[in-house]
Amino acid sequence: MDRVMDFLVRHDIHPYIEIGFKPAMLVEQLDQYLISEHREILFKTHTEAGYFFRALISHYANRYGIAEVEQWYFELWKDPRLLGDHDYQEYFAAFEACYDSIKEISPNIRVGGGSIHMTFDKPIFAEFLSQWKQRIINPDFLTIYSYPYYTGSAGRAIDRRRSQDTGYLKNTVQTITDELARIGFNIKEVHVSEWNGMVSNRNQMNDSIWQGAYIMKNIIDNLGSISLLGYWLGSDLFSQHNTTRNVLHGGVGLVTRSGIRKPSFYAFDFLNRMGDYMIAQYENALITSNGHHSFYIAIHNMKEPNLNYYRTPENELEPSQPEKYFDNLDSVECNYQITHVKNGTYQIKVRRINATYGSILDSWYAMGRFPELTPDDIAYLNQISVPKVHIQENTVTDGTLNFETVLEPNEIQMVHISYWYV
Repeated sequence: MDRVMDFLVRHDIHPYIEIGFKPAMLVEQLDQYLISEHREILFKTHTEAGYFFRALISHYANRYGIAEVEQWYFELWKDPRLLGDHDYQEYFAAFEACYDSIKEISPNIRVGGGSIHMTFDKPIFAEFLSQWKQRIINPDFLTIYSYPYYTGSAGRAIDRRRSQDTGYLKNTVQTITDELARIGFNIKEVHVSEWNGMVSNRNQMNDSIWQGAYIMKNIIDNLGSISLLGYWLGSDLFSQHNTTRNVLHGGVGLVTRSGIRKPSFYAFDFLNRMGDYMIAQYENALITSNGHHSFYIAIHNMKEPNLNYYRTPENELEPSQPEKYFDNLDSVECNYQITHVKNGTYQIKVRRINATYGSILDSWYAMGRFPELTPDDIAYLNQISVPKVHIQENTVTDGTLNFETVLEPNEIQMVHISYWYV
C-alpha cells in the first residue's frame, strides 16, 4: 500500500479510498460473471475496525503530512451483509465507527458512503436516507452508483435489462437529490463514485467511438448537479484475472491492457483541456474560456442506439456494423459565435476522434482483427490511435468570432481557439 500511495502522492493524485470489503467481480453480461468472488469482512467488531482505520490514517498523516491526507476521500459502501429487512442500523453503526476513528486524526478528512444503486435500491432508497438522517452522525458526502439497468416484473421472475435512457445518470442524480431535499437531509456533496454506460467486460461498444461520445454527453449534461463523477474503470488491466488474450475484448477501461488509449479516454482528455470559465452549455456542446482570450469548445454527436442494440446480448455486439445499432447515422453541422472578443488573429486547433481517426477498434478491424498482436503491431496501433489535428486561422475585426464544424456520427471534438500575438 505504501508503494501505491507513494506513487499517487508523488504525481499529485488524491486517492478516493473504498474502506469496505467489496467482492471481486468481472461481468461478461448481465447476471453472467467471468469472475465472482466474495471477500470476507475481516473485522470481528466495529471497534476493531475503528482501531485499524485510526492506525491507517495516523500512518499516512505521519508519512505525507496531515494537509495531504485531508484532501483524500474515504467511502464505506452499503454492504448487503450489513443490511436487514428495512433496517439499516448495522450499516450506520459500521459507518460511524470508521467515521469517528478517522475524524479523531483530523475533522477535515472527508468520510462518506451510501452507494445507492437504483437498479437494486429503488424500492428502499427513500427509507434508507430517512433512517440515516435520524442518526447523530451524517456523512460528509453521499455516494451513488449509476449503471443504466433496471429491474422489473416479467411474469414469474425478476427481469433485469439495460435501460434505453442515455440520460440515466442525470435522471438518477435528480431523483436522489430531490429526495434529499424533500426530507431535509442536508449533505454537502453528492458523488457518483461509480458510473458507466454498461457493466459488461465483453461489450465491444466499450472500445468504440460511441462510448467516447456517450461519456462526453453525460459529463456535459451533469455539470453542476454533482460534486464528483468517478468513471468505472481506468484500465482494462484492473484484475489479477486474465480471461482473454485479445488486444481488444470489450473491457470497461479507458485504456487497453497494453496501454492504448480508447475513444473513451479522449472524451476525458478533451474535457480536461477546457478553461475555468463557463461561457455556454448546449445539448451537445460546452464552451469555456481561460479568461485570457482563449476559448475551448467540447462537442459530441452521440447517436441514440436502436432497439436492436438493447436486444442483442452485450457479449455478441458487433460495433463494426454501426448501421445495425443506430437508426440515425447523420453528420451534424455546428455553428458557434462568440461575441465581445478582442480583435485580431485567432488560431483554431481542432482535435477530433471518429471512425477514421483515433478509433482503436476501427483500426484493429482494418488490420484484420487478429486476437494477438506482436509488440510492433501494438506499437503501431498505439501510434495511430490518436486524434486528428487540424489548425486554421480566423481574423476578427468586429469583436465577433465565428466558427463552424461538421461532426460525423458518434464523433467527439475539442476546439481550442487562441488569440495569436504578433
